[in-house]
Amino acid sequence: MQKEQFIDCENEPIHIPGQIQSNGHLIGLDNKSLNVLYLSDNFNDILSVDAILGTSVRELDQALNISPASLEDILKASKAGATYENNNPYRIVIGEELYYLIISPSGEDKILLELERIEQSKPEVDTELLLGKSVVEIQNNNSINGMMQTLANQIREVIGYDRVMVYRFWEDWHGEVIAEDKRSDLEAYLGLHYPASDIPPQARELYKKNLTRIISNVNDAPVDILSKSKEPIDLSFAEMRAISPVHIQYLKNMGVTSSFSISLLKNGELWGLIACHNYSPKHIDYMTRKAGKLISQLFSTALSYKSDNESLVLEKKYEHCLDSLNLQMEHRLDVKMGLFDNDVTLLDINSAHGAALVFDGKIHTTGSTPSHDQIKALSQWLKSEKPHKVYKTSSISKHYKDGIDFKDVGSGILAAVISHELMEYIIWFKPEKIKEVSWAGKPEKILEVDEKGVKKLTPRASFDEWRETVTNQSDSWTNLEVETADKLIDQVNYVITKKANEIRKLNEQLSRAYDELDTFSYTISHDLKTPLTAMIGFLDVFMMMNEDIEASQLDYLQRAKRNAEKMTGMIQDILEYSKIRGEIQDSTSIDMTELIKEIANDLESKYAEKDVQIRCNSSLIPLQGNRVMINQVFSNLLDNGIKYSDGKVPEIVIDSEKNDKEVIYSIKDNGIGMQESESDKIFNLFYRLKDTSEIEGSGVGLAIVKRIVEKHNGRIWVKSKPKHGTTFYLAFPSR
Repeated sequence: MQKEQFIDCENEPIHIPGQIQSNGHLIGLDNKSLNVLYLSDNFNDILSVDAILGTSVRELDQALNISPASLEDILKASKAGATYENNNPYRIVIGEELYYLIISPSGEDKILLELERIEQSKPEVDTELLLGKSVVEIQNNNSINGMMQTLANQIREVIGYDRVMVYRFWEDWHGEVIAEDKRSDLEAYLGLHYPASDIPPQARELYKKNLTRIISNVNDAPVDILSKSKEPIDLSFAEMRAISPVHIQYLKNMGVTSSFSISLLKNGELWGLIACHNYSPKHIDYMTRKAGKLISQLFSTALSYKSDNESLVLEKKYEHCLDSLNLQMEHRLDVKMGLFDNDVTLLDINSAHGAALVFDGKIHTTGSTPSHDQIKALSQWLKSEKPHKVYKTSSISKHYKDGIDFKDVGSGILAAVISHELMEYIIWFKPEKIKEVSWAGKPEKILEVDEKGVKKLTPRASFDEWRETVTNQSDSWTNLEVETADKLIDQVNYVITKKANEIRKLNEQLSRAYDELDTFSYTISHDLKTPLTAMIGFLDVFMMMNEDIEASQLDYLQRAKRNAEKMTGMIQDILEYSKIRGEIQDSTSIDMTELIKEIANDLESKYAEKDVQIRCNSSLIPLQGNRVMINQVFSNLLDNGIKYSDGKVPEIVIDSEKNDKEVIYSIKDNGIGMQESESDKIFNLFYRLKDTSEIEGSGVGLAIVKRIVEKHNGRIWVKSKPKHGTTFYLAFPSR
């Protein structure tokens, strides 16, 4: 089965058509040897192609008898200049006919010579007068649209076409007629839009290289280019390049017989076209075309200048606000506070209606934005798509289907990437802006099959006005807005890096402080515990050797021993407290039911005289953590429940529950309880409950408990009433 063929005009190599239009002759030379490699078939009207093809330019000179200068001399003079275009055209005589000779490059190794007959009956255009008039008109126009209308008027005056339009390209490369001068009997095209496919990408590239394009008569048959080489010659800069059959059909469908186009550039980029239509055959000579091009270049320069001036005020405003944001972030070394918590915010550096910062696991918003869940989902999509530094679209729903759900506030987004890996972004939002667009015919092409079975796209046949309501689209993001977002994200990353360095320095200082604290703790522990141990020993020996000591004296000695032992215990507690730092090591799954049984057995032996009752309401949920530390936490809390039982039989109940985020344990006792005002203070170092001085304790235990819990990314709190017991709650992250 034969493979199906398909011709798409967007892939058509229009720069190498292998043909020229019939209103001139073409010679293609090798750039080094100056040998004739290509000739248009209609050169036979002047000389025999077979006799010339393959000869040198000197032989061509002799055969043509060109005056007043030879082709060889003209080429040498042209090569000495900056570009061929600066010297074009050359007036030459061949036989009795007067021609314009136009020289242009073809690729890197060939030269094009085009011969265009001069009609001596036509007066020459006074280019200087036209340019002077253009300067005056530009100075009198304050708006771009007003200036473009003047341009249309002037070009029509110069070339005498039936219709002249200024056609502006928009962001998606569709075009709009923004100015028009025409015959009074013609239908107006002003305000009509044309789809981007009408001028495909390769055609737009040619418009940047070669600023003019003439089609004298769409009904003339093109002329083949003859060559002994199989390599086609590049006609990008040729004046008479043959036009794509698709475009010829397009013009015929419009009823246009002649067409002339001039490119409008803004800062070197294609901004629009001057599109000229005539409804009968009409050729414009080279000098008239050149005059039109010079006028358009003058207006292009003015366009760039006026556009830059119009955006300068806004640019200065954005720069000022961007500087403020940068200072705010650097001052606090905090991205969120710098971008949100001041007079200048993210909404001051573009025309967005809302903005979001997705950073450090949190979402912060200002203005009109989608919900947090929608922003999170959008961030996940951005992470999967991994766009470059700044991503923009005026219709997010075309790329991200769920974007339709928040079109009212965010049909258009501008996203600046902080980190794809961490899913961190700054996103600005523009709301949907419903508008009605008038198209010159329904913007579609028709698929046809020719006699050879080849499928090809053909231009639409109707150009009657067709209205479309455009939805799910916001105002476009300007280049200035994109550039400002780009600058901001650089500063955000700088602040993040600077803050990370500051944290690293603090961590280094903290590490040194911890090392010094360890040394200090061990030194103090040793220096204090040694004499206290000796004191306790001396007191024991003294009491053993003096059994007949008076009761009051013995009481003093025993009290001194108890206080020394208490101080020794407190020093040990402080040492343990200082050791709890850094990351949790040796984390394992802990069977909490088994752990509580072990602790209960030890405490029941320790407090055998109190008939301690410790039980679990049910099988406890396992916990991930360091077993030694978790044992210390629950041992301390259960021990406190017994110590503060106030003469009652101690009853302690342990329970656990789990939600989406945490495992929560409760330890409820029937002890003395506490005032609500003390519920936070009890976790402070050395804090003791009021009226509990007779109960053994250093005030360090609960501080140790809290530090261990927090090291496990958990939290601890207490609920209690005096004489109604106490319940401690411990919550740890669910894994």
